[in-house]
Amino acid sequence: MFGAAFWTLLLRLSGAPGELLAKGFRWARIPAAPALGYLLSLAGQLYVALCFTALLIRASQHHLAGVYGVTYWVGWTVTFFVATAPPLIAAFDWARQPRLAVQHVSVWVTWPLTMIGYTLFMRRPEAMQLAWNWVPRL
Repeated sequence: MFGAAFWTLLLRLSGAPGELLAKGFRWARIPAAPALGYLLSLAGQLYVALCFTALLIRASQHHLAGVYGVTYWVGWTVTFFVATAPPLIAAFDWARQPRLAVQHVSVWVTWPLTMIGYTLFMRRPEAMQLAWNWVPRL
């Protein structure tokens, strides 16, 4: 769980360019800047969240390889909750900081997309090979 809390900081850093784009160009009155900033923030946060998800899935596959029965399902349930925790932690952290509105909105979209990504990675492990092949196998 400490890793998930630390990963929340990486979510904040990955959403910062979108936040800067959205807020930096408001004064220039470029109408598409807030939308592009939101999409950039969402893309960055989603990629980082799915990196953590891929890392936990690969680690759990190794550690739960010889486990059967109830322990197997408990292990994968815990993996699901920990893998999807960083966007949820970030959502509750950023809720107290209204100045980060673009990151706050995008992290609330990132969280359900991370749950969908976890399910996709579990059902279709080859989906992890697309952009997360570099994530180490523990």
